[in-house]
Amino acid sequence: MSLNGSFNFKIFDSLKCTLCKAPFIPLANHQLSPRKLGCGLAMCNECFEREKAAKKHGKHQCDHENCFHNTKPAHFLIDILSHDSLKLSTILGGYYLAKPFNIPNCPICGDKYSNEISGKKSFVLNCNHMICTKCYQIQEKKPTKMNEWKFTIKCPTCEFVTKSDVYTRKDRFQNFLDELPKMNQQFEARLKLNHCAGCQEQNTADKMFYCLFYKCRFVVLALIGIITCTKLFHYWRKSKLQTDFEGAAEK
Repeated sequence: MSLNGSFNFKIFDSLKCTLCKAPFIPLANHQLSPRKLGCGLAMCNECFEREKAAKKHGKHQCDHENCFHNTKPAHFLIDILSHDSLKLSTILGGYYLAKPFNIPNCPICGDKYSNEISGKKSFVLNCNHMICTKCYQIQEKKPTKMNEWKFTIKCPTCEFVTKSDVYTRKDRFQNFLDELPKMNQQFEARLKLNHCAGCQEQNTADKMFYCLFYKCRFVVLALIGIITCTKLFHYWRKSKLQTDFEGAAEK
């Protein structure tokens, strides 16, 4: 990140469809609603249904036995997308951090999720709500008869009963937590550059940082190493282009 060039503004990769790269929206029944795959990735509803119909001929290929068996919306991602800390940039095509993100707690033990502690990693139940891995694993029971599940747990949110033999699961919330530290750094850096050096206007990141005139999708920090708002930058670019054109015409 440099004040003498472009600000490499990042968005959350974990909150986009793994196939078409479109950002998810926080709704349960929409083409861009998130759907969880068995391998732990997530697709938008449209890509999910198309790949499910294509079966072995689809674009998504992995070693998981059946990535498309879960028919429920990815509620755990919808909850994250609904957080007021996240803002969707239509220019960059994804979510960025607009304010500090408060990591949610496991609804059973009340502890915050963390990728640093194995027992505090998220575990997504078959209903697509999540609890921490420790609260899931303590439900383990040794099967006493054939076809009996090792884990049987009722979801504290919707009371759907999950039956499983796996000890851990991957999910996109874990990927989100991996991305969060760098997004926090970006947010803190942006706070230091929250007004236009030309007109002193303060506004959102979309207006302060992006060049809409050329749709270049880069954050503008090029004017003598200081930040300017979109309006002033456009005026500067237009004047410069007109001067260059008139200079070339005189030659």
